[in-house]
Amino acid sequence: MKPRGAKKTSRKTSKPRMRRVSSSKAGPHRQNDSLYYRIAQRAYELYEQRGRQDGHEVDDWLQAEQEILGGERSVRMATRLGYAGERPL
Repeated sequence: MKPRGAKKTSRKTSKPRMRRVSSSKAGPHRQNDSLYYRIAQRAYELYEQRGRQDGHEVDDWLQAEQEILGGERSVRMATRLGYAGERPL
């Protein structure tokens, strides 16, 4: 109940506006996401092939990355992350 003398206010409620993102701006992000999921899926397949043994996550990821991207980029990524030398590529 409103107190006496209170002014009646009307609020305009509008739907939030959705911004449209052009495909050129969304493209690289979608491509990177797709690439990430492809690598993750392949790494999971390698994990399952190994009999779901834990402790080989990095090996599985790097192998999947190498298969999908090619060897050179995988070696650079491993070096940057500090895994070079732990596993022969």
